[in-house]
Amino acid sequence: LSRLRAMIRGASPLVGATAHAIAAGARSPAEQVSRVFETVQRRMRYVPDELDAEVIQTPDRLVYLIATEGGAEGDCDDYVSLLGALLFALGIPVTLVAVAVDRPDGVWDHLYLAAMVDGARVPLDPIPTVPWPMGEEIPAEEVTSRIEVRV
Repeated sequence: LSRLRAMIRGASPLVGATAHAIAAGARSPAEQVSRVFETVQRRMRYVPDELDAEVIQTPDRLVYLIATEGGAEGDCDDYVSLLGALLFALGIPVTLVAVAVDRPDGVWDHLYLAAMVDGARVPLDPIPTVPWPMGEEIPAEEVTSRIEVRV
């Protein structure tokens, strides 16, 4: 999580410019978050990492792929890398949320974000295959362990 945090915080000015272009005209931080969340969902396609491999793409690479190829692909940590960097560039505080879902060993197997918007914590799980819309998250009774890291 510390490596992902560093990627989000260290994203290039291109990521910042992309974030501001996506959020242009938004009338509130909530609308900025909504526009960025929906853009990441539209422009990325979920593809899991190879078995026994964990690859985390930088936000810069993902923005480049979206700009040059119209889209990018990756798993939950790649979605979070991009979404987190875009929101961070807009000055919206984000927290990485790693969870183990129904795993007795407690090893996390999913990652999403929580943003602070107008003083409220807003969960952001951008994976389109996950049935959690903006503002909702995996029910607590399904989570066997949770780690949160403020970006």
